[in-house]
Amino acid sequence: MINLTIEKIKNEADVYNIPRAKIATIDFINSIIQKKNVKSILEIGTGNGFSSASFSQNKNIKKILTFEIDPERIKLAKLNLKYFPKVEIIEKDFLEWNGDEKFDLIFIDGMKRLYKDFFLHSQKFSKKNTIFVSDNLNFLNNRSINNFENKYKNIIEKLREYVVFLEAEKNFQTDFYFDTGDGIAITTSK
Repeated sequence: MINLTIEKIKNEADVYNIPRAKIATIDFINSIIQKKNVKSILEIGTGNGFSSASFSQNKNIKKILTFEIDPERIKLAKLNLKYFPKVEIIEKDFLEWNGDEKFDLIFIDGMKRLYKDFFLHSQKFSKKNTIFVSDNLNFLNNRSINNFENKYKNIIEKLREYVVFLEAEKNFQTDFYFDTGDGIAITTSK
């Protein structure tokens, strides 16, 4: 039943054009969850709940806290995630949240133009060994920026700036996997 539900959530995201993590990304992160014994995830950007549902099936996971601000996506996610008790949806802008929990893995998959802000704010909710995973770094395959309308040019430019920011961070080590999913960065404390 659960696998059928996850497949339904995946298909729903595709039908309604809701951004979702690629299967390669889910598999990659699930392998990190296993290797690093990740128990808790903070996810920025719920969408319709596909990645949260997928990660919650990993036997290591005890809790996923996921943030979404789009009302339509929240409705879908609530319906989709009712069968996944490890997942809690927060209907709030992540940048306005000031909880006191700490997480093993922080998955940055929200508004791409805010990735740097998400990364900086999420450090409050990290432990010494927290793994930061940033998705979509290869958004639209970063083809020539001149081939896109302005809204996409801005997103691509912000993602490029974010990659430069991660590379320059002195307190963190980032490994980039541009050929996995839509491009992933794994960032950990030095």
